[in-house]
Amino acid sequence: MNNGIFELKLIEKIGQVFSIAMHDRKYNRYQFIKKWCFSNTCQAVFDFDETLCSQAKSYILRTFEKEYQDNLPAKDADSPLYEDDAYWFGYLITYWHFLYGISGKEIMQKYDVCKILDEFDPLHTLSIKAAIDKIREDDRNE
Repeated sequence: MNNGIFELKLIEKIGQVFSIAMHDRKYNRYQFIKKWCFSNTCQAVFDFDETLCSQAKSYILRTFEKEYQDNLPAKDADSPLYEDDAYWFGYLITYWHFLYGISGKEIMQKYDVCKILDEFDPLHTLSIKAAIDKIREDDRNE
């Protein structure tokens, strides 16, 4: 990762997209994350599609919603409680992509996302790179 300002702003923006998905849309976080990681929207963000990446976070979320219009994530009344977790996870996977070139699909297929979310409290206190390295290390040890 070049740590360029554009990459960092995009990483932050995707974190905010995840936050809005929990707080405003009240999507089930596990379903949202799974669908996001397998979505064309995620791939377009990771490919740094200028048209999409230059848009507001609400536009990016609406693009995802149009993609899944007949199969949106379920609603979850407790979802706003996970707004911070979701922001962090969106930030994490986008940073992870720019750091190591891993796709959302690969993250879903290779790593236990539920476990990562369950370990939010200890992981989010680390630097984002250290958190990614810990997740990768834990995966190798299992």
